[in-house]
Amino acid sequence: MSKWYYSHQDERLGPIELNELRKSIQEGKVNPNELAWTDGMTDWQPIHTLPELLPQSPPVQQRLPVRPYEAPSRTQQNIDRRYRDDESSRTDYDEVRPNRAGLQPHRATLVFVLGLLGVIFCVMFWIGSPLFFGLTIPAFIMGKKDLKAIKEGRMDPSGEGLTRAGYVLGIVGTILASLCSVGAIGYVAFFAFMVATGKIK
Repeated sequence: MSKWYYSHQDERLGPIELNELRKSIQEGKVNPNELAWTDGMTDWQPIHTLPELLPQSPPVQQRLPVRPYEAPSRTQQNIDRRYRDDESSRTDYDEVRPNRAGLQPHRATLVFVLGLLGVIFCVMFWIGSPLFFGLTIPAFIMGKKDLKAIKEGRMDPSGEGLTRAGYVLGIVGTILASLCSVGAIGYVAFFAFMVATGKIK
């Protein structure tokens, strides 16, 4: 790299490396109006006329053309307005409420009532227990079917608890009805035997 000489208050200084001199000029230690010289130059020249001594400016980045903003269509404006209205009208309950569109409505109340009545009637009117299979068996079958539909996501899950209770009552009621039916048949058979043998007149 070439050596440079420069003047400072009528005094010649140097030699100095190009980068060093350029740094001194950039930091203000050397006045750009002073003179400088290096091998190959015919005479001393002001520093500010020598491009190689001036601070290197960073390259200018070419900016890509910006696409002008396109105004939304009237249809898009209407959609945005409806969306904002919907958002402003939503409540905290809407945030947590599950979407049950397309699901079958549950029959939890019906299943529970059938199972409960079957158990009560079997206990209170055990002699007529065979008739109460019409309550307990449907509660058992419907409860089992609905619980499966809820598990598979085909039925409204909000009635799962009541459906499960009715299903259990249907099982209990069917067992009670079976036992009471056996007892009722045995009682009737025993009564008929007693009448037939003349022990009861």
